[in-house]
Amino acid sequence: MKAAKTLAGLSGAGLIALTLGALAPPASADPVAGSNDKVGVGSDTTQYLVDFLDDGAGITPGYNFTHPGARLQSYDATNPITQANKNSTPVDMVILRQGQAPIPRPFGSGDGTKALGANGGTSNPSVNFARVSRPLLTTNDESSKLTSFGVATDNIQIAVVRQTGTGSATAVSTDAPGGLTNAELVNIYKGTYRLWSDIPNYTSRCGSAAGTSGFVCAPSNTIIPEIPQSNSGTRIAFESSLNISDSDLTNPNLDVTTENDPTFLQSPRTNATPPVSQNAADAIAPFASSKQQLDDSGFFNTTQPNYLGATKLLTKTATTPDNTTYPFYTTNRTVFDVVRNADKATAFVTSAFASGGFYTDPDNGDPLVCAAFFTPIGRSCS
Repeated sequence: MKAAKTLAGLSGAGLIALTLGALAPPASADPVAGSNDKVGVGSDTTQYLVDFLDDGAGITPGYNFTHPGARLQSYDATNPITQANKNSTPVDMVILRQGQAPIPRPFGSGDGTKALGANGGTSNPSVNFARVSRPLLTTNDESSKLTSFGVATDNIQIAVVRQTGTGSATAVSTDAPGGLTNAELVNIYKGTYRLWSDIPNYTSRCGSAAGTSGFVCAPSNTIIPEIPQSNSGTRIAFESSLNISDSDLTNPNLDVTTENDPTFLQSPRTNATPPVSQNAADAIAPFASSKQQLDDSGFFNTTQPNYLGATKLLTKTATTPDNTTYPFYTTNRTVFDVVRNADKATAFVTSAFASGGFYTDPDNGDPLVCAAFFTPIGRSCS
């Protein structure tokens, strides 16, 4: 029985709740790829989306259920046990196929395309596809060497801390207003705005004006803008939406982090030598809304309990007493699976990624896309 028919009659929220309610926790180990399996690496943003699509979620079967002899084996960008990655100390290593030597764990969209032989990388024959959370770049050879297939859409929004600690968590009130506009973010990341008081009408938008709880006003405090690591798909999509580039990130208080990791909002620091710890209440970061919702769903309770309730998104449009409206920042992006051009018509690509394949099929793929808090392309989760 196909998944959509199994879940017939449920709304988007109900479908997600049912599917997640039956979910196992995140994988406790990397997969073991067989000789006929197809290996994927890359984006942190989409690793759980692709895990769901490949292996299923709750009562909904994934692609591998009907393709046991040639499975899709997607290696997470972060270690399933320790959450470490190649930027960690020590560097996290991964074995992609049995009998092979370990390599630094590919981390992020850029590492995914490098593993396919583009973006300045050396082609790794053990890797068959990459998870990429932004379009292929035309500024290098990605768009000429690789073919992308849209999987789903996701929003990037601005996240702030909500609480720290595990178990008996400690609530943290953010100094941010309820929303930040595109123009304000440009000025923050360029370093034009360094204090909260530099933001227009800040005192009319912070504290109780920003939300019912968890917001305070601290106009003299320094803003700590966080940005994901270089080559991150989230970073590239965020910069593109603001029409800025890496060279514009000149705020001296910038904190370069691991994308979509709430622990950096809980413990921000500036990239001085050595790093200087900062106030969590003053940190902001572009964040995949799908990951924030997955964190809050309790999915990581057994592996990373500190993720639950760690962050919140700034989603308030403010109208101040002078009748100025400040819409909050949000941008929608498509996320992709990517293959070498030579592989774009092979059986695993046409059956999984291409139009009419499992990933984008309304009956098979949509329930799993929605369970991961993404949105099917051209459709909704309702």
